[in-house]
Amino acid sequence: MLGFVETPAGLMIFEIGEDYILGHSMDELGVESIQVWPLDRGGG
Repeated sequence: MLGFVETPAGLMIFEIGEDYILGHSMDELGVESIQVWPLDRGGG
């Protein structure tokens, strides 16, 4: 294990890149969205 990442509730992760997390979520009205979140691995 390299570490932990806290994501928003309901985010289904599709891909974790070098500096991003790509995921899918659905809001309370059923509207789907694709989200890209920055990822800082804190490499040093």
